[in-house]
Amino acid sequence: MLAWRVQQLGEPGDVLPLHHVEAPKPGPGQVVIDVAAAALNFPDVLLCRGQYQERPELPFSPGLE
Repeated sequence: MLAWRVQQLGEPGDVLPLHHVEAPKPGPGQVVIDVAAAALNFPDVLLCRGQYQERPELPFSPGLE
């Protein structure tokens, strides 16, 4: 599957390359949902910059919405 992945902190247009990643495998009682589109919002921009209150470990895929 394809995923936008932040490899280093900075402006989203500079730090969000598209990567091929392994599709997740659902565990017991879970399902995988095929997402056709997703939005990024201002908190995601702050997340990419490292300026949001949460700072996930790199690399990560933003998506707070």
